[in-house]
Amino acid sequence: MLVASIGCNLAWGMVGGCMLRLNRLAERGHAGVCGRARVRRRWGARKASGLLSEAMPPLLSQVMPAEEIQSLHRRLLEQPMPPTSLLIGWRDLRAALAVFLLVFLSTLPVVPPFMVLGEPRHALRISHAVALAMLFVIGFCYGRFAGARRPWLTARVFTVPGVALIFASIALGA
Repeated sequence: MLVASIGCNLAWGMVGGCMLRLNRLAERGHAGVCGRARVRRRWGARKASGLLSEAMPPLLSQVMPAEEIQSLHRRLLEQPMPPTSLLIGWRDLRAALAVFLLVFLSTLPVVPPFMVLGEPRHALRISHAVALAMLFVIGFCYGRFAGARRPWLTARVFTVPGVALIFASIALGA
């Protein structure tokens, strides 16, 4: 069971890394198409200025007058469009490796109960508890990072779907 779970973790880590690479390629291609077609040719100055305003951080778009946004649009039109690269670079490979490691390593803490306990059902329940504790800690840290006034509430929001999935897996016979 241990070998199977590690193999599963490796497989999902590879899937996550590959999906990140594909997503980055699609984002680059789409950004190139949007940049050339929408901001440059198809849309007028008012629509393009609205797009630029929406793309800015909210605070920046609130303090920047419409004339400056239109000036920014005019300056962008004067610039040559940078070529869109659909090649996979070192940054993409490093990011894919980081996703792989994140997926693989984050699932390792739920494995030791199966190595220590002889009864699989008990090991599974302890593994569930470890996973819920991890969700709670991740949610709390995420809440603090995002500036939530009550990060423990964010932790609960992260944990509740985990509880629901555990009950669903128990109902399905796990």
